[in-house]
Amino acid sequence: MKRGLTHIDWAISIGLFILYLVIIFILFKPGITEEYTPDFLSSIIKQGIETNSSITLERTPIFIEAHTIASDGDYELEIENINFWIDGNSTIVNQSLAIKPFDYDSFGNKLYFEGHLIQGEKTKFWVLTSDSINHIPNPSLATPVDTDNISYAFGVKEKISGIYKEKFENEINNTDYNSLKTQWNYPQRKEFEIFIYEGLDLTNPIYTISEKSAINNEKVNVLQWSDWFINNDSSRSIITIMVRTW
Repeated sequence: MKRGLTHIDWAISIGLFILYLVIIFILFKPGITEEYTPDFLSSIIKQGIETNSSITLERTPIFIEAHTIASDGDYELEIENINFWIDGNSTIVNQSLAIKPFDYDSFGNKLYFEGHLIQGEKTKFWVLTSDSINHIPNPSLATPVDTDNISYAFGVKEKISGIYKEKFENEINNTDYNSLKTQWNYPQRKEFEIFIYEGLDLTNPIYTISEKSAINNEKVNVLQWSDWFINNDSSRSIITIMVRTW
């Protein structure tokens, strides 16, 4: 009989102990904090920057040669069968990357744009296309050149990838810090800073995104990489991105 009572007492003790653990877990769960590795926090910010501001820009060269023109100068040029043009997301620039006035006939698949021609010489233009950039037609007022007086050929398309400067300014730099946290699913109790530098000179950042600085006893993780800042006209400049998380 005593042995049976001992087993019962043992079972009750185990049950009370388990109940005690459950109560402790329920009471103190709000104080339990989830740990995040430094690399994980940095990857959140890097992915957020790339998702919000990265771009791929396609550049296709057009080589135009003037055979017979009245004089060297600006003319309205007509290009046919320009199948890589995307209406609303394409524009054209000259060799100096200056955006030129243009119009596009989607029914006839013809591009009209203004370009400077020199008798007997070849001139290169670039068609720029990206679904991240909107371009509004701006018809040329220059004198049209007879298509029989010029010849043209398309070159090999190339792709340029990097950080679209205008998109970075609008969607990241001009966005509230806490809104970025929420948008990127960054832990609210953690902090970050973003610094953008011109080239490889880390003296003075051209952009700083920060809410508060780390205090002396906080361990800060730093992630740094280089990328391109890309503009509407496809010009680009090297930048260094530094991300600090803690």
